[in-house]
Amino acid sequence: MEPQLSNIRAIPTKKTITIVNHFVINTTAFMNKFAVLCEEKLNKIHQVGAALCLHLSKISRLAILLWCLLSPPLDCPWILMLLVRHSA
Repeated sequence: MEPQLSNIRAIPTKKTITIVNHFVINTTAFMNKFAVLCEEKLNKIHQVGAALCLHLSKISRLAILLWCLLSPPLDCPWILMLLVRHSA
């Protein structure tokens, strides 16, 4: 048995507007906080990525230096020139 819609009173317009405004305000506040949080996390990720690139660069130079120290002397001059260029 379905309810008779003609027997149900309409929600007052003022109350409907109040409910919709409350929803919009709360949703907007949530979205703003969420956007700020995402921006902060993204900045941290970029900082970590930049630090990782820097460390990888240092590690690769260290690997070249170690290879030069452990290899025969004839192989070293061009590698040392590369190290000097990269460190400048």
